[in-house]
Amino acid sequence: MPRTTTEVRSAVIHAPVATVFKLTNDLDNWPKWSPWFREDPDLSFEFGDKTKGKGASYTWESNKMGEGKLWI
Repeated sequence: MPRTTTEVRSAVIHAPVATVFKLTNDLDNWPKWSPWFREDPDLSFEFGDKTKGKGASYTWESNKMGEGKLWI
């Protein structure tokens, strides 16, 4: 397997753009809706210095899903 991978998914969400943006732009909201958090309840994660908007990030470690970093 390559050292890094990129995954892209899409979905139709029947909600106002402002509602979706509020939930996705602030990483503090992600545990409420992200399927990754439901996939492994023991997932550990740590927010970066910024949690909202461009440059926001968190890292995760999971016995089930490995480790990685997500950033906006």
